[in-house]
Amino acid sequence: MLEQDSNAVIVPIEFQGDIPAVYANNVLIQHTDSEFIITFFEILPPIISPDPSRQNEEIARMKSVPARAVAKIIMAHEPAIQFQSAMQDNISKFLARNEAGQE
Repeated sequence: MLEQDSNAVIVPIEFQGDIPAVYANNVLIQHTDSEFIITFFEILPPIISPDPSRQNEEIARMKSVPARAVAKIIMAHEPAIQFQSAMQDNISKFLARNEAGQE
């Protein structure tokens, strides 16, 4: 049987208004001595001509593909470590479920 900590504080989760959901397909993670900075980006593939004779020329002229920052999260080190653990747990469950479906 689990014992409850008598000093535990319940933290109810509240959503104030609409929190926008944004799509990100790239992430940059940086850190300082006291916090982690996680910036999410959306990188869209460039539009290239469907004509194969023009594709190589268009790609050669392309200097860059823009990455648009869509969200930035700054976390103290302890919540960042908890976040990493929760992400790893969820990724493991996701992979197990999807690998089982492919058999």
